[in-house]
Amino acid sequence: RLRRRAGRYTLLALLSAGVLQVDYLIMSQTLTSSEIVHYALVSRVFGVILTLHGGLLGAFRPEMTEALSRRAWGDADRIARRTLTGSLMILLLGTASFALAADVVTRVLAPGMGLAVSRLAILLFAATLAFRIWSDVHVVGLLALDRTRMLWRVIPAQAVVSVIAQYVLARLWGVHGVISGLALSFAIFAGVWPAELRRAQRELTS
Repeated sequence: RLRRRAGRYTLLALLSAGVLQVDYLIMSQTLTSSEIVHYALVSRVFGVILTLHGGLLGAFRPEMTEALSRRAWGDADRIARRTLTGSLMILLLGTASFALAADVVTRVLAPGMGLAVSRLAILLFAATLAFRIWSDVHVVGLLALDRTRMLWRVIPAQAVVSVIAQYVLARLWGVHGVISGLALSFAIFAGVWPAELRRAQRELTS
């Protein structure tokens, strides 16, 4: 049973990676080399923020799992809110710092390239990560309750939306379109996760 569960989680992780890692494949077909460098630089900075979020989520995950296993829904909700608040504060501070120091960051990470980081790209990436953080916290709850059926349905659908949206919007708006397509793929399904988590709680309570 444990091996089967681990196998399901591994496959889900691979599907999730498909949602996030398809961007460079699309960019290779739609963007110029300078636009790809622009995206890579912004993505690298926000990768640090995402790593901090992952650390915070990992710190709170055992507490949330324990609360859900006891069916202490109120405790689990409070833990989820703390995690969301902490991660969103990290995102807010990181985004503001990046926007204010974008020229310095560019000189350090891409010296001699004369690259100007778009503030719009920074804001779009921040929006993408906000939806990602929201999704992550609720998905952790679903995994703790071993409710993976909805994940199997939604994540492939999200991957399809991500590919189509990124490709179409990249043709229209370049690097901003790629980021917008990724944000859109998370935004469309943002309401699914809390709804499914509430449904699982009701079923376990009844």
